[in-house]
Amino acid sequence: MSRNLIVLLLLSVITLMNKGHATELIKHYKDPEKKYVIVTKAVWDDFDIFKFKTNNHVTHQLICGNNPFDDRKMSRLKFYNYYNLHVADFAISHGTCAELFSYLKATFEAISEEHPIGLELDVVNNKVVTVVLPNISPYQDQNEKNIELKEVTPRLGQSPQPGMH
Repeated sequence: MSRNLIVLLLLSVITLMNKGHATELIKHYKDPEKKYVIVTKAVWDDFDIFKFKTNNHVTHQLICGNNPFDDRKMSRLKFYNYYNLHVADFAISHGTCAELFSYLKATFEAISEEHPIGLELDVVNNKVVTVVLPNISPYQDQNEKNIELKEVTPRLGQSPQPGMH
């Protein structure tokens, strides 16, 4: 017999021997298809990572693909469960991650329960589907409301509007 035939026969016998008893696993839970995360605090951490804290004290991490301290070069949200264990990485597009990172650099101190960030996660495909930013402008000065430009600055060559000094 040829050597290849003997190896094939041995592999067949080993395969048949391993077809023993199959153990059934019963889950008393169902993984959701979508998960919604409400971020009530953002912390700019070391190594250009933002930590997102939720109202139930779970911390997730936003890591963008252009992070010089990260070897994976993949933009992602590191998702931690209630027990503070890393469960999954949810992919986020590089452009969205970079824009969110820039936004957070200017506004992270204002993220709160009154001004949360909303995240919709696709659990099946491990992707961040939607990011909903709060109504906080990076250009906001103190506690003022966003006022239209025409109300603040007079037009060039014209005198200020009545009531404005």
